[in-house]
Formats: sequence, structure tokens, C-alpha cells
Amino acid sequence: MTPLQVRKYPNARVTASSGQRDWPGLLAELLEHPAGRIASFAATMTELTVVLQGSASVRRQLDGARPQRIDAAPGAMWLTPAGVREDFVEFESAVAQVLHIYLTRDRFRCVCPRSWPCSMAIATLRRDAPFGDPLLEEIARVISAELQAQSGEARLLTEPLSLCLAARLLHDHTDAQPDGMSIQQASGLEARRLARVREHVAAHLDHDLSVAELAKVACLSPSRFAHGFKTSTGESPQQYVSAQRLERARTLLCNSRLPLAEIARVCGFSSQASFTKAFVRATSQPPGRYRADHRDRCLAGSPGARSAGSSNVQLSWSTASAAGASATRVRGTSAGERSQTLKPEHGQLITRHRFTWRTAMDPIRTVLAATDFSLGARWATSRAAQLAAAHQAALNLVHVVEPDGFLAVRDFVAGSDLQARVEEQGRMELAALAETVTRHHSLPVHTLLRTGRPLEELSAAASSADVVVLGAQGSHPVRQFALGSTADRLSRLTHRPLLVVRSEPDGGYCRVLVAVDFSEASRQALQAALRLAPDATLHLVHCFDVPFEGWLRMAGTADQQIEACRARSRARAMEQCQALLAQLGGGTRASASVRQGDARLELLAAADEEKADLIAVGKQGQALVADTLLGSVTSWVLREASCDVLMVPSKAPASA
Repeated sequence: MTPLQVRKYPNARVTASSGQRDWPGLLAELLEHPAGRIASFAATMTELTVVLQGSASVRRQLDGARPQRIDAAPGAMWLTPAGVREDFVEFESAVAQVLHIYLTRDRFRCVCPRSWPCSMAIATLRRDAPFGDPLLEEIARVISAELQAQSGEARLLTEPLSLCLAARLLHDHTDAQPDGMSIQQASGLEARRLARVREHVAAHLDHDLSVAELAKVACLSPSRFAHGFKTSTGESPQQYVSAQRLERARTLLCNSRLPLAEIARVCGFSSQASFTKAFVRATSQPPGRYRADHRDRCLAGSPGARSAGSSNVQLSWSTASAAGASATRVRGTSAGERSQTLKPEHGQLITRHRFTWRTAMDPIRTVLAATDFSLGARWATSRAAQLAAAHQAALNLVHVVEPDGFLAVRDFVAGSDLQARVEEQGRMELAALAETVTRHHSLPVHTLLRTGRPLEELSAAASSADVVVLGAQGSHPVRQFALGSTADRLSRLTHRPLLVVRSEPDGGYCRVLVAVDFSEASRQALQAALRLAPDATLHLVHCFDVPFEGWLRMAGTADQQIEACRARSRARAMEQCQALLAQLGGGTRASASVRQGDARLELLAAADEEKADLIAVGKQGQALVADTLLGSVTSWVLREASCDVLMVPSKAPASA
């Protein structure tokens, strides 16, 4: 195969290129652009440009059309379809890192429907710039990492990634559909896009929500998004956001005692004056009068207010916002100091329990720490030593030497004892690390050097441990993206709890967030968290959503009916949370919250709000393909959490 070549940016410095690496159907170049102008260029391959680092203003002109001005910031991207002439491209200042991905026509031919000729599909690719797409950005960063790593696995990875790129571009970034119908003439936004936008609006009402921002959430251009949204809902995005702000304000006026200025802020109004003006325009009365007219009915007579039924239970609700959750608690005055809860339309219910007894659990007897002597692994070793000392447990350190790594270099290194030398070096470093741990934590350490496939050897070593501790910083980002993190893959081979350490330890765990869905896996995650951090404050989080809400809206279901479904789902979840809390034991401080929305995003938001230093999550048994293509909540939390993560595979023993 002839190597792919493009000589489009002669003045740019090439940081890395796949030009001589025989990647099928794809050429990738990581460039550092100086300020300057690139002359006219006719593209023979479709080019996707993604800014990874740095920012600048870029101007370009396509086929004599009106010049475009692009604010090139990290994550910004633009397309140049094959066959389109760029009259010029001008960088007004230098940009540190820009990835250019060129796709051949055969990549699109492989994913095009038979009724849609490849040349027509490419011709309909969007030309507006810039746009954003989280999936395309993630793929671009993976390709960039592989360009710089230069591993031998690149071909296996880049071929499916190139098809994924082509499929994503045709599915979400064209101006026509396979039957030739213009997007502008379509019936509106797809249900999944509309639901995603609605969720984003509900969670970010205290922000300035522009059409451009909502278009990014929908992965469409602003003009296409605005047209499709109005076709689907009968109102413009700005009108919808304004209506949601006012609806949130009505709920807070009715169900809280927040001052008007605070309600204005929470609902995203620039000031109390602008809030009052908008409210009067919508309801013909000022907010204060509305509150006075409705407070008695809402607070005293609404079916949402109910007793907690126990003196050691405090119920409250909090309103979600991107900047944090503002909570309002309503205390009762009846005998037994019983509390009440209010259930606003856009709130989250929280139940707080305090207990004086503890469930009996088997102690942690053995802690296993896996190390490759990197900084992340040293943090993991330090955390493992702290746990072993706190639980008076044995500490084992394991390092795995992978023999396959020697095959690639055996012809370039003198002597045949390379593996033996590496193993001896590993033993020496293990001994030095064990001596350091013993000196700092005053506990004996057992070291183990294994040779073989890392996952299989770690799984074998984990069979005798009660908890396995790993560092979060992988040494191969491309393999981590394609196959899942080490912890994620290891969870398919062992049933032991896996603790992934993301930062340098600073004392024991104080606040632990546990993801619960009332399955056996989440019950075991809760029990493992209690076992690992018995003195920490626990916060249980359950995330729910109305099944098929997007389909219900597309079918014309009234908002009141959908809200009734939400209320029923919320009430059921609260009852299950209370039952789960009632099973916890002695001296444990615990709370539970029910949140509506995408579980992946809500868990991370809850962890930030609760200032959690550990997230515990159960791992359902899933196939590798399902985790890689669809993404599980557990895998997302492992990748995106800023604190440590305790992952408990679903078949772990109950005591774990």
C-alpha cells in the first residue's frame, strides 16, 4: 500500500505523522501552526481539523463562498469535504497543537447505505465552522496519543476508529439524509437529541444558555438545531429556556422560603429586577404576590408534603445546578421532632439517617497493591499501606513482567539475558519499595514478581486478597481507550473489590459516595464501602429517569403526565433508599439522595457537591464490546472521577 501523503501546510511544524505507518484509509498529522496564510488547496481526501491545545482566530474560504471566521479553541473542529477547494486558510496567531485527520473515500463507502452514493454523502458534509462533538474529540485525542506513542498496535486500533469517524460524520454532520430529504424539511429533532437538550436545560438553568451551547449538546449546527427544535416543540430554544426558568421560579416561590434575589439567581435571571419583569409579563402579578396567594395551598395542602415518620429521619430537597446544589430543609414541630419533605417539580429528595448500630462484616485481612513503579502506582502503594495499617492486614506488593515486550527489541539488544536482567531489576525495585513502606508505616510487606500477561497474573495474585489497589494513571492511553482501563478489564477476571487511586493519599477516607440501583451489585458495593472505610460518612445516590421520556414527548404526551411519571419514579426510589438505609448498622453516618438524569453525569456532580474522596460503585457483568461501544456507568466513573473509585464486581462475595 502506498503511504498516504498530504502537503497542505508547508509552514507548519510536524510534531507527529502517520504518513509512513501504513494506517488503512486514514492519515493523521499533529501540527504546530505558526501565524500565516495557506494558499489555495483542492482536497482529495476529507479533512477533519481538531484543535487540541492553544487558541487563535482562523479565517478560511471554501469554493469562493463567504469567508468564515473560526474561534479555534481546544475542542473546536471543522470539516473540508473531499473535492472542495479551500481558497485560503489563515491562522492569525500561532496554535500549539492541531490534529488534521484525512479520511479516504473508501472509509465512507464502507459505512454508506446502499441507497446513498458515497460521492453524494461526502458532498453533503457540513461546511459551517467551528462545531463541537464530544465523540469526535475523544477519538481525535486517542489518535493523537497513538501518533506520539508509536506502538505496534496502531493499525489494529486506527482501522475501526477511521470507520467510526466516517460513520459519525455521515450520521450527525451532513446536510441531507439518505433519501435525499433536506434536514430542514424533516419533522424535527430526533427524540434522543431533544431529550438530551431538555436534560441539559433542566440541569443548567442558572447558566446563560445560548443557542450555540444547546446546539453543541445536540451535536448540530446552531441554525439546524434552532429549526429542528422549533419544529419539534413549537417554540424557539430561547422561548423554551425562558418558560423553564419561570416554571422553576413558580416552584420555588410555592415550595420554599428563599428570598426573591436568590430565586432569581438559581433560575438564571441576571437580576431580581429582570426576574420580576419577566414574571409579571408571564403571570400578570409580581413574584411576592404570587407567593402570598399560593403559599398556603402549596405548603399546607399539597400532596407532596408528608411526614418522615421517625424522629431520627430528616427529609429535605435540593435544587440541582451546575455550580452546586442549594438545599432547603423544612423542620416539623410535632412530637418526636418529625421532619417534613417537599417535592418540587425540579428538585431532588434527600433522606438523612443517623444510626447507633453496625452490621457485622468480615475484616480485611490481605491488601494487594499492583505496581509498575510509576507515580500513580506509588500513590496506590501508599494508599494500600494506609489501609493495611488501619485494618491490621497483610500487605502484598506485586509487579508483573510481560515477556511479549521483549520480542520487539530482541534483535536490537546484545545478549540473550534481557528478560532475566529486567526481572532482576524488578526484584530490586520491589525490595526498595517494600523497605520504604515498612519504614513509613511500620508493617511487614510481602513482595511478588510474576512473569506473564499482566491481567492474568494480577487476577491470580488477587485470588488471595480482600481488596486490590491500583493506580489510575495508565501507561498506554490508546489501549486504555480501546479495551477499557486496567481495573475495568481486571474486573472481568476477578471478583475482588478493586480500589483505583487517582491522587496522593492524605489520611483515611472521610466522605464516601455510593452509587445504588438496588441491585445485588450495588448492595455489595455499599457493603464493601462500609468494610473499607467504617468511620467515613456515607452518601447513597440513586439516579433515575422516566423510561422512554423522549418517545413520550415525540408522541405528544402532556408535560403533566410525564411529570406524574417522574413523581412516581422518585417516590419508589425514595422508599427503596429508606429501606436500604434501614439495613445499615452501628455508628454509621449515612444519607441518601435521589437524582433525575444521566447517571454518569449525576454521580460525578453528586461527588463534587458532597466533596467525596471515594466513590463506590458496583460492576455488573458485561461483555467487553458492550462496555467499549456503549460505555457503562462504571467505566465512565473510572475514567472521569476526580477522586478515588472502589469498584466491586457483581459476583464478589457478600462480605466484600
